[in-house]
Amino acid sequence: MDNEEKTIILVSGEGVEHQVLQSIISKSILIKNFLQDFQNDKKQNTNAKSSLMDDINDIDDDEDEEVEEQAAPEENDIVMPIPNVRSSILTKIIKWLEHHKNDTALDYNNDGTSSTSVDDLRRTDPLDEWDKQFFSINQETMYEIILASNYLNIPQLLDSGCKVIANMIRGKSDVEIRQIFNIEDDFTKEEKEAIRRENEWAEQI
Repeated sequence: MDNEEKTIILVSGEGVEHQVLQSIISKSILIKNFLQDFQNDKKQNTNAKSSLMDDINDIDDDEDEEVEEQAAPEENDIVMPIPNVRSSILTKIIKWLEHHKNDTALDYNNDGTSSTSVDDLRRTDPLDEWDKQFFSINQETMYEIILASNYLNIPQLLDSGCKVIANMIRGKSDVEIRQIFNIEDDFTKEEKEAIRRENEWAEQI
């Protein structure tokens, strides 16, 4: 039983529970760190647990089996609230994680940062067709997924979402970009000219 992979229960902002395997959800650096802290706390409580088990062993076999059967879910289930993410968005993120579960893991630090070589790969690695279809959704849902992947610290999902946004605005004028994202143009001509002068250097790159 100890070799069985643990199931993590994620609780969405609405209180909906989502069960997912630890190996899949650990692509979230936030949750990976949470689980590491959980295991460290569990080790620190080993002595107290051993004392409790000694007391349980004094009970007859039938009662012992009943206690173990009732206690197992409490001990094995790991519950983590995700208050900033709606259930529908969490469902989509879990779907993405399950699809990418066998991807080669990039070397991220515990805070989500990466080395220069990994950064280069993150920028140049193209979106696969599955991800393109995954992000073929309305803008509001797309933004929620990007925000949630940032909150959960899932760098590869965040990168994919940002690449989709970058592809949407590549080669577009400021007017076209405003139309795509429904951004109101409330700058005066003078303000626009000042911004253009401040950013002339970018046009020369």
